[in-house]
Amino acid sequence: MSDTAARSRTAEQLQARARADEQQWARARAVAAKRATQLAQAAQRARSLWEARGRPTTMAILRPDTVDLVADGRLTGVSPGGRATSR
Repeated sequence: MSDTAARSRTAEQLQARARADEQQWARARAVAAKRATQLAQAAQRARSLWEARGRPTTMAILRPDTVDLVADGRLTGVSPGGRATSR
């Protein structure tokens, strides 16, 4: 392989890697945006329930798949909850 061909191949490999890196960053940004939207929606639902329950100091909201923790109207934690089973 000539020196020119080797340089050309190296440049193509670098460009391909740069494209792959950009795609990875784009996916990460999309995932982060989706998660931020989900958290904002959860916080809004928690605030509504907190107000409907008389604004307690602390509150836990048990959902089928998560446990939301609320303190003074702010969503302070979301923990994965186990699937409920009936006997």
